[in-house]
Amino acid sequence: MNTTIPVQNIYYLFLYAWNKFQEGKSLELNLEDSPDIPNLFSNIFVNSLKRLIKRGLYKNYKSETNELQYIKGKINFPVSIKNNFENRGKIFCELDSLSIDSIPNKIIKKTLLDLLANKNLKFKLKQNIKIILKYFDECNAPETVSKYFSQLKLNNSNYYYKFPINLCGLIHKIQLPTSQKGNFLFKDVLEDEVIMSDIFETFVRNFYVIEQNDFKVSRDKFHWDLIAESGTLDLIPMNITDITLRNSNKTIVIDTKYYKNPLTTSQYGKNQIRQDHLRQITSYLMNFENRDGPDSKADGILLYPEVKHQQKLHETFQFRGHKVSIHSLNLNQDWQSIHNDLIGLIH
Repeated sequence: MNTTIPVQNIYYLFLYAWNKFQEGKSLELNLEDSPDIPNLFSNIFVNSLKRLIKRGLYKNYKSETNELQYIKGKINFPVSIKNNFENRGKIFCELDSLSIDSIPNKIIKKTLLDLLANKNLKFKLKQNIKIILKYFDECNAPETVSKYFSQLKLNNSNYYYKFPINLCGLIHKIQLPTSQKGNFLFKDVLEDEVIMSDIFETFVRNFYVIEQNDFKVSRDKFHWDLIAESGTLDLIPMNITDITLRNSNKTIVIDTKYYKNPLTTSQYGKNQIRQDHLRQITSYLMNFENRDGPDSKADGILLYPEVKHQQKLHETFQFRGHKVSIHSLNLNQDWQSIHNDLIGLIH
């Protein structure tokens, strides 16, 4: 993808995707300290943790067994008997105490430690990370981030961790180990079509949820128009639109695609839209034909991010009475222009 996308635009794109635009935008960031994506997200992460610490680190109850001269908490009889408590005059008790040694904090601490091992992080940022780590001294994080994520459960009491935890997940996904044990580099997340396909889709959907009121935004789920002749249709996946915009007069189905090369080359050397992309958007529209109201004449949009070596896409045609458009969104321009282009796309 176009690696000259302004750092601020990358930041905003992810904030919308995580549905944390207002929270993230309010962080006090000096983007001059973030010349590239690794430093950008590490900078955001550190600043989000400063806010987290001010609010208070999440604590949960942790059970500890201590040898005491008096009874406190719950007596652990098996351990006390084994250690001959009658002669020693001491007894083992189980005590529950609040501790920051919880899974969300383990994820954060392990991510901070991994960032310190990154070769390309700016010195000033690493100094800030070391300061933040002091607040996590009582938290032990000997395992991998992946293992802690498999145990993560956010609830109402710690949901304010959602934004920094999202950042931990992204930082973990784009880390690359080096030949030196414990050291890490970052891969270019904009080049990762798997990560960015999901981010780009969610960004566009949440943008329309937040920035306009003319349409209700949803994802439509529907079955293929198939009838089983033998067995069942359990093996047939559901159709799910990326984004459906709907009001009483109009329905728009948007299918987002994030590809380094959205166009293919024919045998005659001509650039063409990928056939499977066209089939997908037109299959959605054909399914909508059986519905009532504006759904039956829904518009379809294929939306790509614009890449530096590719021509700008702005094509419109008719398909069975449906308006179908193919557009590319230039992420290289200022954010207000991106905002205006997305709003203009649906009007």
